[in-house]
Amino acid sequence: MSRAALEQHVWENLSPRKFAAGRIRVSRITKRVIRRWNYTPDAEAIAANVDLDERHDAQMGVILSFVLSALIAEIVRLIAAWWRDSHANRCLLMGYQRELPDEQ
Repeated sequence: MSRAALEQHVWENLSPRKFAAGRIRVSRITKRVIRRWNYTPDAEAIAANVDLDERHDAQMGVILSFVLSALIAEIVRLIAAWWRDSHANRCLLMGYQRELPDEQ
């Protein structure tokens, strides 16, 4: 599975909240989750860090902020389930991290 296929998997399995954020933002959040993933994943810490990044990047209202927080937790949960699914997925995620440029 390519990174694009993983992003598509995440998009297809998200709740309808994804439409409030949009495909581009969901893709950006998915990439941030991949970048921050470690090999003893602490889903809450990853979600909190990505949430801070998103809040820093976009000035948003309270409602969108709540929607994004829930969406980020859902994306982390989906990637965690995919990651736990097989050893091959763990290796793929390591490769995806190398593909992604570091954020400034």
